Amino acid sequence: MRGTFKRCTAPCTTSHVAQICEFLLTESRHFPARLIQTGPPKTPGKPGTYSVIDLDLSKYDRIASRFKQEQSESREFLKSGIRRATPRSTS
Repeated sequence: MRGTFKRCTAPCTTSHVAQICEFLLTESRHFPARLIQTGPPKTPGKPGTYSVIDLDLSKYDRIASRFKQEQSESREFLKSGIRRATPRSTS
């Protein structure tokens, strides 16, 4: 059973400093938790809303590296027809 427990926390009930610390500790995986964002009810007498905040930044790293690769390819394509003043190094 160890490792299957997921702690959820809603830092809105604490001070701003505690919220920031809890976010940073959760984001850096020092706390094995997920953050929950809560909201008031849209209509009186109805339940409020909540959503789990996704702190898995690895998928954003993949997106960033894809954009970097596309940018590099585009730059090389644009430079392909331009004569260089100094020859490229082959190393």
